[in-house]
Amino acid sequence: PGGMELLAAGRPNAVILQHAPARRFYDGFPGHAMHALDHQIQAVEVLSGKPVVAVTINHEHMTPQQARQACNQIQKSTGLPTVDVLLDGPALLVKTLQPFLRRASE
Repeated sequence: PGGMELLAAGRPNAVILQHAPARRFYDGFPGHAMHALDHQIQAVEVLSGKPVVAVTINHEHMTPQQARQACNQIQKSTGLPTVDVLLDGPALLVKTLQPFLRRASE
């Protein structure tokens, strides 16, 4: 399933957006340039009706240093917690999701 199906069927309370900073084209769609991250965030929020609360990055074609720099830049430009989970673990995401997990269990 694609992202829209997951958003519609999953009905999340919050969304974590996966972003590939070094990717120029949508995966599987050569020639279709990636939209700017802020537009992707807006689209997800419109389609889901829920907030994007964090960004994870896919570090393909990036060194660990470049990935961490991208996380810092994205966090600064969006104001959202941003992490490469494979490099730095999920702790930031768990902390970010805690308020949403508590609400879902009530």
